[in-house]
Amino acid sequence: MSNQGYYLPPNMKATLDRYVERRLAPGRFTQLLLKNKVHEALPFADKAHQQALYDTLRYITMELPAGCYGSPEKVEAWLRGDDA
Repeated sequence: MSNQGYYLPPNMKATLDRYVERRLAPGRFTQLLLKNKVHEALPFADKAHQQALYDTLRYITMELPAGCYGSPEKVEAWLRGDDA
């Protein structure tokens, strides 16, 4: 996946790539974003991730497969491989 047009901290891009390509669970902050729980995620964001939050959310919704984000159920199913 390319991050062209989005500002993502390098570790966020790598984390999302691992999540999508290998179904590896990301950390708490990223999981909360994927589960559409942005308000719960904010306390876990460092300055770089706070500044990149808008682009990170755009990247998730525009570039990731729809079945891997949007609710806790979708994220858990994706991690289990039950999304199909």
